[in-house]
Amino acid sequence: MEYITTKQAAKKWGIAQRRVQLQCKEGNVDGAIRLGREWMIPFDAKRPLDRRRTEVKKQKESQQTKKISSHFTGRFPCKNPSLGLSNLYQIPGSCAEVAASLSEYPSAQVLLTAQIACAQGEIDQVYAMSDCLLEQADCFEARIGTGCVLAICAMYRGDIGLWKVVKEYMASTPCNSESEEKQLAFWLASVDSSIYDNAGFSEEFYRGSFDFLPLDSFPAARFFYVKCLYLDFNNSVYELAREGKSAQYEYQLQMLPITCELLISQTKAEGAVGAELYLRLICAIAYHNKGEDTFAIEHIDKAIALALPDGLYSPLAEYYKPLDSLLHKRLGIVDPVAQKKVKELSKKLNIGWVKLHNAVLDRSVSLLLTVREQEVAKCAICGLSNKEIAERLHISFHAVKQSMRKAMDKTGAENRYELIKYL
Repeated sequence: MEYITTKQAAKKWGIAQRRVQLQCKEGNVDGAIRLGREWMIPFDAKRPLDRRRTEVKKQKESQQTKKISSHFTGRFPCKNPSLGLSNLYQIPGSCAEVAASLSEYPSAQVLLTAQIACAQGEIDQVYAMSDCLLEQADCFEARIGTGCVLAICAMYRGDIGLWKVVKEYMASTPCNSESEEKQLAFWLASVDSSIYDNAGFSEEFYRGSFDFLPLDSFPAARFFYVKCLYLDFNNSVYELAREGKSAQYEYQLQMLPITCELLISQTKAEGAVGAELYLRLICAIAYHNKGEDTFAIEHIDKAIALALPDGLYSPLAEYYKPLDSLLHKRLGIVDPVAQKKVKELSKKLNIGWVKLHNAVLDRSVSLLLTVREQEVAKCAICGLSNKEIAERLHISFHAVKQSMRKAMDKTGAENRYELIKYL
């Protein structure tokens, strides 16, 4: 069912937005649902009986005055716009309670509710209220947080138009200090990192210095720092393997999980569940790439334990593909229903991500390869021989050759190292 915001309904029905909200609250609008502090209305809902038409103009002017006077004057509970990655969320299973506790911060409450819905895989629900979210942001942190959550929606849906709107919206956020300018640049770079473009992060950040950020943004910063290292590793390791620089390759392969482990411990001690969840997933990938699946499974299981109490399926779906079949198998042991949900979300995300990634970065990532072909290709571009790939994946030498041949045929790659362009 298609939904519209109270503002859109007000325009459609020719009445004040406040009146629409009151009608929803009083139960006079059939099918209206509430998301945080905002109402979403079925597109085909009929206008309720309005006994106050003579006051419509006055109410509309009052609402506009209120909107203008409150612009960028709202309060926020912390300086971290990604509330789900802050230490406000300290206990798995407490998302709803955390959102409810923000009643004194209306825009933050709406934003966190949207972030939770997004993390739970309710992408279409959040997408439907895009305009509402963009308009309700009343302070620096709210605008950035809104941009970040809608960027996720754009990624899932492959919506290039929304992606551009989000980037422009965030970039136009007024900054009152040099510190805020640096913070804005960081969060813009974090959005780009979702399509594997980490060029926007500053040199200061790459050195591992987060001093330009507020302290409560550090848990999120650790996740994006490790994500940067992971993306850089992916970009460089194939070149090192192709050039036969095995020593440098092995060093980078060893350092990523060590770095992850240190930052996970610190993030866990601070009680930032969302950031810890993402860090554990990347750490699992780092161990998996080394062929140390025992350690990878340990982090996967802990990530699942953090995610499932609140039904946070999207983070698992985001790293479902790099973990090959490991995450799928571990989810099946714990919760087959969650396993199915994550798999479906991963498929949806993969389609949207490839469309957006290729369009924005002018790349050729392919959806044609099967999971097995992706696994084999990934090992091949890391420099493993067919025999080593067979041992790593526990499949026959013939299966490796067959998968490699199909991957080359489907992508048109001239050699195994060129497959990096399509993964």
